[in-house]
Amino acid sequence: MIRATLLALLFSATAQAGIGSVSIVGTGDAAAAPERVRFTVSVTSLCYDSSRAAKDANAVLANRIVEVLHGFASGTGDRVTTTGGYNVRQTEQIWVDGTAHTLCTLKWRAANSVTLEMSASGALADLQDVVLAAIDGSAVDPQLAAQSYAELGQPAFSLSDPTMRALRAQAQALAYDDAKAQFDVFAARCHFDDPRLTAISSPEFTASPRRDGVVLADSAGSATPIIPDDIDVRAAWTFEWTFAPTAGCRR
Repeated sequence: MIRATLLALLFSATAQAGIGSVSIVGTGDAAAAPERVRFTVSVTSLCYDSSRAAKDANAVLANRIVEVLHGFASGTGDRVTTTGGYNVRQTEQIWVDGTAHTLCTLKWRAANSVTLEMSASGALADLQDVVLAAIDGSAVDPQLAAQSYAELGQPAFSLSDPTMRALRAQAQALAYDDAKAQFDVFAARCHFDDPRLTAISSPEFTASPRRDGVVLADSAGSATPIIPDDIDVRAAWTFEWTFAPTAGCRR
């Protein structure tokens, strides 16, 4: 899906030594449905008597999560990765009902994260439920010292590299068309001589999920979407001209 966004003309015209200038920012947008999702689970083990005990306890829970994630890595390019964290000796303190509670003093903590990258699909909600069941909804238990728990991260959606390159090219072309249209409007209102394109910036690109929303009937029977409607790629491109002002060049 491609859409052009026409922003207001951004320019400053000056007349120094008989030379005027105008700077125009053209923008363009191109969008596509998400193709990939990245889902991360962080695993923490704390209050163990030794570094090895913390590491081994962490591996038990992490391996359980890895097994679950592998069950969802069935598409081309899907993969499960782990990122080794830290092993540190520290005092663990949490807050319970607004009161600081010390779980242990100078014990060992180990951390790790497990990530699944897969095709964006409706299976994401099932994945979250299965992972949560596998970790028993684990969280820090103020009644325990040595323990391991896991936290589910927010899914991050993205596009494949070929799609991203194509959208960037489309958005850049639209940004050029937008800038040209803005310049034509300026030129029609400000009659000048000797226009010269003196500088072109490198295009700037941003990408962000877009949720346009769904029109519902009186009774909202549609499920809340997890996957964004589209990922929007925007290009902003700046062009600068100089010109010789004339009496007909008015503000």
